[in-house]
Amino acid sequence: RTLRPRRTNRVRLAVAILAALALLTLPFWLGSPYHLHVAIMAGIFTILSLSLNLLLGLKLAWPGRGQPWRRVVLPGSAGPPAVKFFKWHRALGVCVLLPAIVMVACGVLQEWPPDALLGVDDTAPTAHPSTRPDFIPLGTALPTALARYPGASLAIIRMPDADQPWYRVRLRQVGELRRVFGQTTVYIDARDGAVLSDSDAFKLPLNERFVNAIYPIHSGEAFGIVGRLIVLVTGLSLLAMGVLGAGMWWT
Repeated sequence: RTLRPRRTNRVRLAVAILAALALLTLPFWLGSPYHLHVAIMAGIFTILSLSLNLLLGLKLAWPGRGQPWRRVVLPGSAGPPAVKFFKWHRALGVCVLLPAIVMVACGVLQEWPPDALLGVDDTAPTAHPSTRPDFIPLGTALPTALARYPGASLAIIRMPDADQPWYRVRLRQVGELRRVFGQTTVYIDARDGAVLSDSDAFKLPLNERFVNAIYPIHSGEAFGIVGRLIVLVTGLSLLAMGVLGAGMWWT
């Protein structure tokens, strides 16, 4: 009987040390912060576990008969440390449940894009036949694309090559979900300057607009400063819930 608490404390300490070492050394295993983010979130078991935990947490946090919701979302400070950890863990989970599910779902859809399932196909245009050996300069092609959408800002340009002899000009119109990299796209033939294809972000089919909305919703840029604040608070809350959960386990 006297050895069990000591053994339990040693196990907890060993687990904490291993977890800390894994978190501290993981960035050295990977090439960039982006790869670190993907490694953490792309694992299907991790994502499914997180999603399941959110739903199970809601079931556990649901107030009992006669208990008001106010006691769930306003946990107070009464009770021993373990009780405090539980109350705040539950309150944060209830408050950020909906945005957390949306964020996780959009993250999953980025790693496993639903393009094929929804019939979204990024079909490249067909260049006009030409015997011209060189390409027209960018300064000639770009005004043609910008003139089709007055007021739009330049987002990104893909330069032509032998296999794809066109300029791919992406623009952002006012009102698009993305802050910088808009989805309005114009293809300009790199040999004769003609418009090969024109894709207005506001006139795309519903399936393409849904796919284009996945990333800006995940990052929060879809709804301006309010959306970014919601994503920031949700992310910090999920981190705090993990700390609080560890505190419950430790105590």
